[in-house]
Amino acid sequence: MIPGFLPSTGFLGFSESLHPNSAPGLGFLLGEQPDASILDNFAANGWITTDTLLNQQLTQQYTSRLNIRSTIEPINKFRIQITAQRSETQNSSQLYRNMGNEEMPDFQSLNKNVTGRFNMSFLAIGTAFRPMNLNSSETFDELRFMRTEIANRVAQQNGVAVNSSQEYPVGFGPNSQEVLIPSFMAAYSGNSASSQTLNKFPKVPMPNWNIKFDGLIGVPWIKKRFKTFSISHGYSSTYSINSYQTNLFYNPNEAFTGTPENNPENFDVNGDYISQYQIQTVSISEQFSPLIKLDLTMNNSLTTRFEIS
Repeated sequence: MIPGFLPSTGFLGFSESLHPNSAPGLGFLLGEQPDASILDNFAANGWITTDTLLNQQLTQQYTSRLNIRSTIEPINKFRIQITAQRSETQNSSQLYRNMGNEEMPDFQSLNKNVTGRFNMSFLAIGTAFRPMNLNSSETFDELRFMRTEIANRVAQQNGVAVNSSQEYPVGFGPNSQEVLIPSFMAAYSGNSASSQTLNKFPKVPMPNWNIKFDGLIGVPWIKKRFKTFSISHGYSSTYSINSYQTNLFYNPNEAFTGTPENNPENFDVNGDYISQYQIQTVSISEQFSPLIKLDLTMNNSLTTRFEIS
């Protein structure tokens, strides 16, 4: 429901039956979400109240889920199940009302705020078996070293000049959210800084898998002693942004422009450009489920399991 919507509802949801320009329009009745252009059209048609005291927010929810599952059997009794998933939930709210007067209305969108969460299947097996020392980590050291190249790529993508004499470009320092998150993904996935996507919400989920092989039961020595004999392996990893919300200091019309001296409103206290979203926590979880498992059932029905996770 759009706050302040004036026309009454008639047949099939239209204010005027079978009229081509009847409110609220066929697209809206079929589920089209009102963006800025649709709201402006509603206001231009006189479908939204011009009351300047309207204080009810327009709220919208967007949910996207992608689940992929496939099972292949390249040889008899050797099954590979591949899965991938991506999900995002976003809630937005804004106040859309007349900021002018009754005679000369001026509709504006005020205090737009977006909150959400995101997760998708990830692939970090390339760094899973790296050794770790008590006070150091090869993968974490790579993350630190990657930041300079990632920062230069982010700057170029946003039209910010890159100076080869400086380690980091203006506004994209080593602790900038725009730099740290792609560096984090690159380091723990084993990607290079040059090939890593800079999108904090990647479009394509990575594959996870479960593998099971029952074919050894056909070996005569094993078949003579066991009813079942299977080997399995599983891997799953998830990249998650637990919560994010609109940065109220972000100005889309002046994003990633200026310097801390001539445009300080575009920078945070660390001298980095203000990002569109404030992201609280980013995590990568990884699990072998299991690394290898051996399930045996002997002819006397004794069941044995060996598992390494």
